[in-house]
Amino acid sequence: NCAGCSLGNEPLADVNVDDFRKVMEVNLISPFILSKWAFTKMAGQPNPGGRIINIGSIASESPRLNAVPYTTSKYALSGLTRALSMEGRHLSQTTKNDLAGGGIVSVCQINPGNVRSSIMSPEEMARREKEEGFVDPQDVANMVATVANMPNEVNVLESTVMPTRQPLVGRG
Repeated sequence: NCAGCSLGNEPLADVNVDDFRKVMEVNLISPFILSKWAFTKMAGQPNPGGRIINIGSIASESPRLNAVPYTTSKYALSGLTRALSMEGRHLSQTTKNDLAGGGIVSVCQINPGNVRSSIMSPEEMARREKEEGFVDPQDVANMVATVANMPNEVNVLESTVMPTRQPLVGRG
């Protein structure tokens, strides 16, 4: 699940409720719907089980100023990831499919730090380049590939891929 959008990047008093809902719809509700569908499909396979990798954000650990909708959605995605990880341990019970037997769905979240994308304004991109740096999207993809190639009985519940210069604790 790699859906993501960021709207309402302004002081809380100016955040539009509809923008907040849109961010939650894309960043949280869509991964829930897709994961629910994937669990059912994975339970019905000849060898039940599989893996879901959610792409979160370090905003789920340390928010930035004027990012309430985005930060809230990424915190919530972390909760969804943990809940689905628990559900995945009990695939036949979770999906009500007795044929899933001992199948396992491993669920993890990879939290990228700064990655260049259209979510960010050119001014913010320039500021972050100067002060914090960026990771290459390929670095995030490499982490996804590493996790995806593990057996279902092994899980990396959460991982952070970020530029070395990017502050994580105490930022803002």
